[in-house]
Amino acid sequence: MEYTLKNEPEYLHLTLKGELTLTAANWLAGEVINHAIRNKTEKVFIDARESVWKMSVIDRYEHIDSSAKAIREATAEGKLSPDLRLVFVIRSAHFDPDRFAESIAQRRGVHSKIFNDDPEAALEWLGVRSVAAPARSLVIT
Repeated sequence: MEYTLKNEPEYLHLTLKGELTLTAANWLAGEVINHAIRNKTEKVFIDARESVWKMSVIDRYEHIDSSAKAIREATAEGKLSPDLRLVFVIRSAHFDPDRFAESIAQRRGVHSKIFNDDPEAALEWLGVRSVAAPARSLVIT
């Protein structure tokens, strides 16, 4: 599993590559939470399109449940903003049209959304501009 964690001007950008196991997912969640705490981040963009999930449905449930608990605890302690938003972009092969993972996260109090191979829509939902397409300016004289 390879990953990059980068501070963009408006959000934290995590990119995942390779096999994503329960152990790796839990470790990465801790890294993201700690990074968000240190940098007072309120918006997290996770691009997992180049990852291959090696987790069962139960593994995914456990991961979401434990990550949500850590987020709730950090928020209750004042370490994380209650406005924290997480957005995930995944490949079609891993996309669940029933939105099981998204539903569990939201029921656990995590403001999150999962997008099927559409980073632009994900960034729009997050409320940030794309790094690849900077904002244009119009000058009227």
